[in-house]
Amino acid sequence: MSNAQALSPAELNDARGIPTKEFVASCHEVLIPINEHVSYFSVEPLDDKERQRLVFDPIGALPPKVLSLVPNLRLVLVPFLAIDTNSKGSDGTVRISFAEPPGDKRWFSDYQKTKSEHYIFVAVRSDDYFDSHVLFYQALASRIIEHADSQLPEMFNLLLDTELKKNAHGEVNEFAWLCKKDLLALAADAEERQRCLDAYRDAALADTLALYLHGLCCDIDLDNGPKQLASRYIRLRLHLLKDFLPPPKGVALFPEELATTG
Repeated sequence: MSNAQALSPAELNDARGIPTKEFVASCHEVLIPINEHVSYFSVEPLDDKERQRLVFDPIGALPPKVLSLVPNLRLVLVPFLAIDTNSKGSDGTVRISFAEPPGDKRWFSDYQKTKSEHYIFVAVRSDDYFDSHVLFYQALASRIIEHADSQLPEMFNLLLDTELKKNAHGEVNEFAWLCKKDLLALAADAEERQRCLDAYRDAALADTLALYLHGLCCDIDLDNGPKQLASRYIRLRLHLLKDFLPPPKGVALFPEELATTG
């Protein structure tokens, strides 16, 4: 069965669309292997340029260790994702659709797991909001953290503690920045501060890991605005992640490495 034949617009434009969980249960025959660890499927046909940008570039840049932490990875590209209006966060039913959902129903990525496979759904018509690579790497970063041993957060938290002692301003992404602001706004409440510290640590690690993976795939420009963490701190974080998840051969993270890779 080809990409275009697997799901028709009529099927996806029914009353509410197909739940991603239902798709996972019946999609094995349409998955296209990339290598022994990764397969993909696109609900809409892709030309060669789109396939390279949306599939082979982001998968080809993954550190080998990622695919041991998150084995049997399945990337599913869909036009749009919608979440039930009355659901909250990941507890809601996420559905695949060809039609653009209203703002309050629009979703951007979803994760489903079977006994042996990890499915990441990415809404590729969401480039006006988020880059498709970012959506994929953010979802994958959460899975990596979930399956990594305690060494990764322990090492990363040491860096964060140093940054906080030095009053380092800003963060690498919006969610971690909001968590950091909540943390810094607390002064005396020790219990609440610990809760906010834990939330900030989780968000900072996930955001920085997504940035690291994205940086292996593409040349990325960091926002130099007032919310941005200073580059010296970002580089320390990225070096730590590079040691924990070494890039594949021939892939450089920093420009000065280009002369030594290949």
